[in-house]
Amino acid sequence: MKDDLLQRAGIAVGQRVLDVGFGDAEELIILASLVGRDGHVIGLERDPLRISQAKSWLASTAEGQRISLLQGAAEQISLPNECVDCVLCKGVLHEVRNIKAALSEMTRVLKPSGTLVLIDFQRFSRIKFELYRVLSFVQQGRSCGDLHPGFRPEELKELFAACNLEVVGEESAGMGRLGPYHIELFLLKGRKPGR
Repeated sequence: MKDDLLQRAGIAVGQRVLDVGFGDAEELIILASLVGRDGHVIGLERDPLRISQAKSWLASTAEGQRISLLQGAAEQISLPNECVDCVLCKGVLHEVRNIKAALSEMTRVLKPSGTLVLIDFQRFSRIKFELYRVLSFVQQGRSCGDLHPGFRPEELKELFAACNLEVVGEESAGMGRLGPYHIELFLLKGRKPGR
């Protein structure tokens, strides 16, 4: 499913791609194969342990040469303005505390005519969400205070418009899992205006 979603995101050969909250090195390698020898992938992750694990894994791969890792958060990306062709944010936005700041930062690093691709889950009931939070705390000992119960595409379209992004694609991205729940995923693409 991961390969299919990344291909549907519209990643092209030769692009410079920022993967916000990549999670694992496997996804970065798939992206590196999609951008080819002339492209480059930057993986952004806030967890230093995931960065360390990805570095170790990528060191033994040919694709590792075309992948850079950056520790940080979606709300404050330490990259220059207009430096990437595509920003991919897959399964991360629902964990971001300040969604407006994150989308603004992702837009800032996009080149003119660059594309922001969000893949996340549709909003589900507040009761199910609260139960998920309790289960996460009991099973994993972690608080989920910064999680959101998903999004309505209309909400994100409004946020795209506030960042001056034109919606250029919207589709169902199949089913996923969040704890014990099956959740409906969506893919939303926005394009930054050209010059």
